[in-house]
Amino acid sequence: MRDIWYADKRDLVKWATLYHLAHIFNGSRIIQIAFYRKEKEFGKIIIDGQDKEIPKEVILHFRDIHRIRDIRFKVLVEVFDLIFEYKKEEVKYRHDYFLSAIEWLRGYRKEKLIVFLDPDTGLQPIQTKPKTKPKPEHVSEEEVGRIWDALKPEDVLVFYQHQTNRRGESWIKDKKIQFTKAIGLSGDAVKLAYGPEVTKDVVFFYAQKN
Repeated sequence: MRDIWYADKRDLVKWATLYHLAHIFNGSRIIQIAFYRKEKEFGKIIIDGQDKEIPKEVILHFRDIHRIRDIRFKVLVEVFDLIFEYKKEEVKYRHDYFLSAIEWLRGYRKEKLIVFLDPDTGLQPIQTKPKTKPKPEHVSEEEVGRIWDALKPEDVLVFYQHQTNRRGESWIKDKKIQFTKAIGLSGDAVKLAYGPEVTKDVVFFYAQKN
């Protein structure tokens, strides 16, 4: 998740969804795997013709992904904030990133987790060519499957999916099928959450591990 997009209207739907799922499934902790992509610049403002930087105090208040830890939920919130960025050896880097995330999850073996995968846009486009590398804003089916396999029974996996370029609501159906395939479940086992009165371009898929 790029921090330039943090705390927009989609976060209202995102954290409302996680709040309710934590209560529905009696979770003890929400774990956000943020795929954090740190911005080098946030742009400037112009005052009387002069460029001014956005103060770091303003950025820290509105764009600090760690602030969610202070939210007053009855369940605890933790953020896996390892930087997720493009590198020359991207395949190895992505492998190491998910290895680190899985190892981090193992530190919560005694808690029932709501594990939230929060990429910029969601699942990698459905493959037309074999072994196409996912872009930094995407997560591959294999990578989702690795996280799912690392969960304990009764943990819940939640996944952020942004609207694709498909018209109508067919993109939701297509991505749900892709997500379901990634974690090896039947369609009925994967549920949908969304907030159309707030924003219509994001949905959340979720499933509890048996």
